[in-house]
Amino acid sequence: MAPQDFVAYFDRISKHFVALTRLVRAPGAIEDVMDVSSCFVLELDGIWFLVTAGHVIRDIDRQIAEGYKFSNWVLEDNAKGFALNDGARYHFTRSEWAVFYKTEPNHPDQEGMDYAATIIHEFTVRTLKVGGIRPITENVCRLPPFDNEVPWLLMGVPAETLKQGKRPTARLWMIELSPCDAPSHIESKRPIVFYAKYSDNPAGQPSVDKLDGMSGGPIFCTSQTETDLQYAAIGVQSGYFRSHRVVTFCPIASLSIGLRNAISTLRQQAWAFGDIAAGNAERAARLEEAPRAKELLALIVQRFKTAIDSNELRIGWAESRERLPDSRIVLQFHVGELLYDQFFNARTGYRAQFRLDWRRGLEYNGTLVKTIRDIVAARFPERIAARHIRGEFEDRGAIEVTRNQVLESLDSDLAKLWWCGHLMSNEGHVRLIVPSFTGPRVNVDAETRWAGIDASEDDAWLDINGAFLGVDGPYQLKDPILRATKLQADGEA
Repeated sequence: MAPQDFVAYFDRISKHFVALTRLVRAPGAIEDVMDVSSCFVLELDGIWFLVTAGHVIRDIDRQIAEGYKFSNWVLEDNAKGFALNDGARYHFTRSEWAVFYKTEPNHPDQEGMDYAATIIHEFTVRTLKVGGIRPITENVCRLPPFDNEVPWLLMGVPAETLKQGKRPTARLWMIELSPCDAPSHIESKRPIVFYAKYSDNPAGQPSVDKLDGMSGGPIFCTSQTETDLQYAAIGVQSGYFRSHRVVTFCPIASLSIGLRNAISTLRQQAWAFGDIAAGNAERAARLEEAPRAKELLALIVQRFKTAIDSNELRIGWAESRERLPDSRIVLQFHVGELLYDQFFNARTGYRAQFRLDWRRGLEYNGTLVKTIRDIVAARFPERIAARHIRGEFEDRGAIEVTRNQVLESLDSDLAKLWWCGHLMSNEGHVRLIVPSFTGPRVNVDAETRWAGIDASEDDAWLDINGAFLGVDGPYQLKDPILRATKLQADGEA
């Protein structure tokens, strides 16, 4: 391949590639090291999948079993030469990965396969798009035979390019391949595996000797017309024989079939209601049928408007216990048992947004706060009657605050929505209505169960807690990012 064509193919193909990085600490070690896996993005039926080799995930399983600790998972979308830990933060959940690997127990139909894939959640998809990543779509996936569309191209991050240190770096590589037979010493050839010879790249382009780390990288066939360079995805790199300079790969067509069969299973494993259904099938059905996230938000906003119209909105001006006289707005409104349950416990609800990605949760919370703030700006008078709250939520009588104070406190980056634990009244009484956390749990994934947040019809109220207003501007005592990451990890704020 001509050097200029090699460069042109690299630029086009690299937009499909992502590297999955993480910090790894071995048992007994005192420092973390960076590890990298080659992956790519595939789109089927409108769903984005992160794809790598099955043995990559199996190796992670082995490391976990041996006591290795993992942190700081990131999808790197900087294609050419990159400093690691700069991409899209990624929440690795093993149970959300479908693995098709050689002879998986009870799955002889997977003989010869070496794939792993997981659904990429919506917020991460948006982040990857901003970084220039585009999925491989079905119209650029090729069924065999493709021997005449050469050279083939393999893309990945060789382990030998990974440089540890305070600022680890790695490099994306592309290697030319040509079809070949299996090495003669292989006695049992896996049925659906293809073999290809790799050689030095065109003059002026870097080459590598060891292909460790490139497993899971995509392989493409190529062709040219008089006016264009064309390519199609044909496989996922599985292994290699260094002494023979031969790679093995599994055809992408088999992966597409397996993923379609696995989609429903992947979705069912995430955020299921089996424990709830065992005791209350109707409640589980209501959670399954919960509206989409945007529709739930709209319903919450409508309840807020209803509370204003019916004069049932509870308004408090709460002093900080730690930084007097800094204060913030507290708005309380009733949503009812069903919406309360769906909002906190459904897979489209508030906590689910944080589980998918803490930044997505912050965005969802911020959108809700901004919408409430706009309503306050349009409908509240200039001076507002409120309850003066001090200490352990003690009502110290009536107080008047300005609309501008309320609006400043409703900072979309700092204000937060949560369940109501101390319900104010216009008469000065405060009623404790902490929800129950001891009922059936939500199966967030196959390995994680969260306490459900349950309240009766009378106690199903929500709080909007604004930012405290201090001399240096609005703030929260608890960092919103720490709150968001805790919500992502265990569903608690």
